[in-house]
Amino acid sequence: MIQGIQLEITGKELVEHLEARAGHHLDRMAFYRRKVGEVGDEAPEVEDEPAYSGHANPVEALKGKVRQHRKQAALFQFMAEHIVVDETYRITEQDLMRLEWIDA
Repeated sequence: MIQGIQLEITGKELVEHLEARAGHHLDRMAFYRRKVGEVGDEAPEVEDEPAYSGHANPVEALKGKVRQHRKQAALFQFMAEHIVVDETYRITEQDLMRLEWIDA
């Protein structure tokens, strides 16, 4: 008897998904890099950034997005390269969210 829902995904399917997510994050990283260039000289100078705001400067906010997507792409690519393709993986709802199969 199985209690609850048990989700099983093949290693092959998991690798395909992880590579797709890495590609998505690389695309988003490139998008935000272009935006940094577009906004660059147009961004107002901010002398006193409010303490409550992490990114009063729009260029710094965009650079933060570039870093965020670079890290996510690297993580997904690393995972894709270390999955045992011939195995079956039992995953949880938390795994589905972390792997970006579903929204949190």
